[in-house]
Amino acid sequence: YVVAQLRTWHANPFHSTSAQLFETAARRLDQAIPRLSPQSIAVEISRLVASVQDAHTFVDLANTGRVPFAVHPIRYEWYSDGMFVEAADTALRVAVGSEVEAVNGVPIKTVITRLSEIGYRENDMTTKLSIPGLLRMPEVLEANGVVPKAGLTTLQLRRNDGSSLTIDVRPATRPLVWETIAANARSSSPLYLRRRDEYFWFEQLAESQTLYVQINRCSDAARESLAAFAGRLSHWLDSTAVDRIVLDLRWNVGGNSRLMAPIVDLLML
Repeated sequence: YVVAQLRTWHANPFHSTSAQLFETAARRLDQAIPRLSPQSIAVEISRLVASVQDAHTFVDLANTGRVPFAVHPIRYEWYSDGMFVEAADTALRVAVGSEVEAVNGVPIKTVITRLSEIGYRENDMTTKLSIPGLLRMPEVLEANGVVPKAGLTTLQLRRNDGSSLTIDVRPATRPLVWETIAANARSSSPLYLRRRDEYFWFEQLAESQTLYVQINRCSDAARESLAAFAGRLSHWLDSTAVDRIVLDLRWNVGGNSRLMAPIVDLLML
């Protein structure tokens, strides 16, 4: 089914892998299915689809519907100097800001290499976007040989002061109360890090006569559409003099690019 659908809907599914390799892997998976759990089947289908190496061709394991995946009460961010705990439930607040060195004794570089085979990937940036989310999912870690069984996961961390920290993490079973790096250091954080959770926002930098605009999703927010945001931004520009506009898209992971038309039209005036 997967092979047939991919051939039907993808314009060029074998631009990075051969049809022969893809179909061989599909047959191998078909034979293994009776021995696999539903979650492991989903992970292996994701691995197969990811071999196409197209950022818009992937299995969203976090939203598989009939095959639920557990998640750890912790969030990661992959920076240039390593994988860090960006946020955690208050019960695990001690881990926030620490660098991940290993998961169940498996070095983080090895874990990343394994997970990169199943996340959406087209270039280094798309891989960096997908890995932190997969790292939160114990069944994904189990299917990739990182933990022996989905459940208890042990993280080996390094704190900012250089000391080591080992914590045990279990899947979330209750509503979470997040503690984040940004919340702990919001007043001293660079402007571009302060409101990443918002879809779009702007702020005047009066000392340099600059308007800073950050758009983190090409999507309408619950309380305001992108078109309404563009209108509000236009009204603000009509009443305020600025020398320059900075448009920051570094955290934007995509969406419906057509919704960006009002923003593009405004900035081209």
